[in-house]
Amino acid sequence: MKLTTIILIGFLAYIVIGSILPNLKKVSITGQTKEQLDEKTFTKDTTGVDRAALIAEASEALNIRMEMVRAAEHSIDIVMYKIVDSESTRAFFGEVYDAAERGVKVNLLVNGLTYLFYGNQSYMTALSTHENITGRIYNPVNLFKPGSLQNLMHDKMILIDDQYLLLGGRNVDERHFRPNGYSKSVAHDLEVFVVNTAAQGANNSVIMEVKQYIQKLYDYNRTKRVKAKDRTHYIQKIQKAKAHYPLSNSQFYQKSLADFIEKTVATNKITFIHNPIAAKKKEPTLGYQLQKLALNAQKSVIIQTPYITGNPTLLSTLRHIAQRVNVTVQTNSPASTPNFFAYSNYYGQRQKIIETKAAIYELQSTDSVHKKTFIIDDHLSMIGTFNMDDRSLYINTEVMLVIDSEPLTAELIQEAKKFQEQSLKLKANNEYEMATTVEELPASFFKKSLLWISFVLLKSFQFLL
Repeated sequence: MKLTTIILIGFLAYIVIGSILPNLKKVSITGQTKEQLDEKTFTKDTTGVDRAALIAEASEALNIRMEMVRAAEHSIDIVMYKIVDSESTRAFFGEVYDAAERGVKVNLLVNGLTYLFYGNQSYMTALSTHENITGRIYNPVNLFKPGSLQNLMHDKMILIDDQYLLLGGRNVDERHFRPNGYSKSVAHDLEVFVVNTAAQGANNSVIMEVKQYIQKLYDYNRTKRVKAKDRTHYIQKIQKAKAHYPLSNSQFYQKSLADFIEKTVATNKITFIHNPIAAKKKEPTLGYQLQKLALNAQKSVIIQTPYITGNPTLLSTLRHIAQRVNVTVQTNSPASTPNFFAYSNYYGQRQKIIETKAAIYELQSTDSVHKKTFIIDDHLSMIGTFNMDDRSLYINTEVMLVIDSEPLTAELIQEAKKFQEQSLKLKANNEYEMATTVEELPASFFKKSLLWISFVLLKSFQFLL
């Protein structure tokens, strides 16, 4: 028993150290990469082929997923960081299975680490027995090779027939949908629905850029196919959920795809930006492009993010932008955050962020904000999966859409105002300003203590947060 304990402790140390060491090295943008990225343009004077709509409401988020899958005629690509088992997930899988039954080719890609922990393995392996469904795992967990264990695919996208795209911060997880009977805290998020109005396959739509990126993920040598297993019981469960869910949660079936298409507004240009896909420490390509766009702002920058770290580059960028234009950062409060470890670095270094002169607003709610958006002036919106932290800069795959559209940006500004109406602003002394319409929601002593302890213990590992 003593020898076994020593071996287990040694193996655990090997996994922990082996997963951390590769991320210690510093990585920056190379001159060649900068030249390639600097050639990109994000604006255009004329209307483009893509139309877009914000998907902000929880009920709409699941509703549009169901409708997109129902409308599929040729192909469905679902790329998701996390799929959490629940009745809503099963009902969604039921729609996916029905699409495969009518001949639609379905591809499901899930991140390797989260694949192990959220109860979707049985459904993925069962669905993969269908001739029209291919399940894949990005960077499967291999404890004997822990070097890439930290590198996650954080993307969240659904692509239908090269015509419809849904991209944003939501996972397939009922905490984003709030079904009837759901009593836990809700993660408020936002996505963008894009419609390609050009002929199918036309390469002037952003959807074709996204399609090429997804294919690279499928072809990547660290992406493996799910081993299909004949589990009729699970197929029966998703079919049952699909049949009964409209009766218990009719709110997710109120709008048709035509209703969502009608919500879309014109865009001049939509550009897809992303991190490298390799499961290793990455050049911060996405962060570099966001930084460049923000530094060129003429009037204002509004950022919504659930997490922020005291990364020197992030702090320096905020400071430089705030010297020229108004900068607003909207994030969680100690009361609203559900993620102690990810939030702790911000909590412990909040004073540094305040000193950048950005206006910091924190949500006063038991629910949380999970949105990842940037608004520059009155015409550029950025929506996707990028958090203001080291992990999104260097470790994970991340995706964003940069949308040149005054009407869409106006809508996103209104969403930001709604958030601000539920938030309190931090003063220079790291305390809240008094407000007549919003009261501080204090976090418990236990939660605050845990946040401080997490900050102290994890500060040296900020590069992993």
